[in-house]
Amino acid sequence: MKGQKKRIKVTILTINRLATFVSYNIVLYRRSCTLTYLRLKIFIGIHRDIISLANQITVFMFLKLLHNLVNVAV
Repeated sequence: MKGQKKRIKVTILTINRLATFVSYNIVLYRRSCTLTYLRLKIFIGIHRDIISLANQITVFMFLKLLHNLVNVAV
């Protein structure tokens, strides 16, 4: 009877440790997902800035070209 109680205690301890380990891993996984999401967001943000900058440069070049053409025509 004593041996059986000890075995049950050990089993409960093992289950508790496993539960703690699993919950800790879930927290770590969530954190890494959040970090990945943040990195992705930052990357997309930088990408957007570059694209808008490229668009501005393109518009500027187009206006300059148009201005030069008008000057040549006049």
